This record gives sequence, structure tokens and C-alpha cells, in this order.
Amino acid sequence: MPTFSARSTPIPSPTDTRPNSPTSNLLRHPNYYLPGGDLFIRVEDTLFRVHSYFFVRESSRWLSLLRNTDQGRTPHTPIVLSDEFSINPPATPRTFALLLWIFYNPYYYVFDVSIETLWDIEVYAGYFQMQNVLDLIDRELHRLIRVHRRQQTHTPWHTLSTVVDTNSPTTTAGIVDEVWETSETPYDEWITDPDVEEEISLLLNQRHLEDGQG
Repeated sequence: MPTFSARSTPIPSPTDTRPNSPTSNLLRHPNYYLPGGDLFIRVEDTLFRVHSYFFVRESSRWLSLLRNTDQGRTPHTPIVLSDEFSINPPATPRTFALLLWIFYNPYYYVFDVSIETLWDIEVYAGYFQMQNVLDLIDRELHRLIRVHRRQQTHTPWHTLSTVVDTNSPTTTAGIVDEVWETSETPYDEWITDPDVEEEISLLLNQRHLEDGQG
């Protein structure tokens, strides 16, 4: 099974921007600049091209944002994540890619990643009010903690988040994280379906009680 990895420094890649524009020096994320994506998001110097469907489906905050802005519809006018959301700790391309992996994981509920990774994802899910993702993270954290407790009955709690160097013959505190190797690489192609586009439109235009439009 391919190895799950999130690149902290995106590899150089072509840009899809106009010369001398404010976004002309951005790098496309090597995994999440997807053909057919209708939402452009900038995180630091990296440009993501993803599908708004997941954001408007899972997050009321994103739904509200996308219903009231034209930003993010082209690579020339991406949504700058740090301008729209005050996430703490600040978003990086690596950590934002972890959240996207939840949506684009090609292995259908193979979410066996490290506890530290789940905590990183939880920051975004909590801030964006993605309750379904939070429920998933909660289940996986409890499952992993139970596994660690069974395997390391005398392991101090703080060592659960220890990052293990898998290239080293030894491990910190003698702990080997039994993490399935999964892939961050998303599907090469998105199945275009008119029903998906229609659902996005309905979500963006529907009336909500919280909007005062009963």
C-alpha cells in the first residue's frame, strides 16, 4: 500500500496564473491541484484547486463564505485562507493537505494515521465546524488510544504523540507506531456528475433559518 505522506515543502510545479500577477509565484500543490476543481485556495505560497462540494456540504462557515463572495472561482483570485479564517496555529500547506486527505482518501475509510496527524486535522474540523469530520476524528482517536493502551500498558500518556523516525533502527521511548501506510494521493480524475453541480448550487442558494429567511 502506498505510503501516506504530507509534503511540508511542495515540489516546484507550474503555475496557472498571469505573469506579474499577485499569484504568479504560487506553486500548485503536488497532490491537491485537481482537474475539475472549482475552488481555488491559497495557503502561504501554495495554490490548491479542490471541489467546493465538500466544503459547502460539511461546513456552515464555508457555506456562508462562498455564498457571499466571488473569490476562489479562478486561480487569479483565490481565497487566501489566512485572510478569511483566523486559525490557530496558522495554516500551512502541509497541515491543510491533511484535511483534504480526509475527503480525497482513495481507500474508503482506511483512516489509520498517527494520533498527531488526527490532532492536526481536528484543528481545521473544529474551526470550520465540520461535525462529521469531528465525529470521525473522535472515533479514530479513541480507537488508536485503546490500541496503544493494550500494546503499551505502561506507556506514559505524553508518548502517544511521539513522532517516530521510521528510517531509524531504533525508536523514541521504544515505541513503534503501528500506523497503516495509506496514501495522500487523491483520485487522478473526478467523476463529473450534473447532480453534484446541482447540489452545490442548492446548498449555496438555499434559505437558512439562521439567515433570518424562514
